[in-house]
Formats: sequence, C-alpha cells, structure tokens
Amino acid sequence: MVLDAPDDDWICLNIDGVASLSCSDGTIGGLFRNSTSEWMGFAKVIGHTNSLQAELWALFEAASSVLSLVRSIHRLRQRSWATFVSWIPRNNNRPMDAMAKLASFSDFSLHVFIEPPLGVDLLLHND
Repeated sequence: MVLDAPDDDWICLNIDGVASLSCSDGTIGGLFRNSTSEWMGFAKVIGHTNSLQAELWALFEAASSVLSLVRSIHRLRQRSWATFVSWIPRNNNRPMDAMAKLASFSDFSLHVFIEPPLGVDLLLHND
C-alpha cells in the first residue's frame, strides 16, 4: 500500500506513537502534507506509556499544539466539507514512525520541523 498525496485543497495529517517494549518510554511524531508535498512535522517525548496511549497522545498533540488552527478548522468543517479518518498499518506509516523516533528523551518539548529531517525525506519520497 502506498500513501497517495492528498487531493488538491486537502491537508493530510499522519501521526504515530511509539512505546519501547524494554522501558515503556514513548515518543510521538507526525506530519501534515498537502497535495504539492509541502509539509510540517513534529516529534515529542511523552514519557512512560504503552502503544495505545502513545497513539492517542499523538492525535491529541497534533490537535492541541495548534489549538487556534484547530478552532479555525472546526469553524471551516461546519461548512459542507468532507473529512476522512483511517487507520494505516505500521509498514505503510514509515515516515510518521521515523518522525516519532526523532524525539529526544532529554527534552520533553514539542519539536516542529519545517524541512524533512535526513532519512525522513527519503521515506517521504518513497511514500
């Protein structure tokens, strides 16, 4: 399965949460992409967690870190626009998995990336 670029005038949000099996520490990451491959990504350490909590935390962080944007989007969604949410298997979510693993356990702040970090750019190109 290949993730196609979103249609014109759409923005795609892909997220991932990762929990270490050995120590239960977790990280999250994700990226917003448009139809012309412009993107913005994020990564953050979330501490002691499990896989489900990490996935949910990634969704929460994506929404809450840009609260004013989310409020604007909410107002826009009240128009007759369509939105779509789907689950993507791990093997097809490699760019987001790589973003989640970029977070540093020494820093719990949110890291925002304007350009694709090394390695993620190749995954996006192959995506």
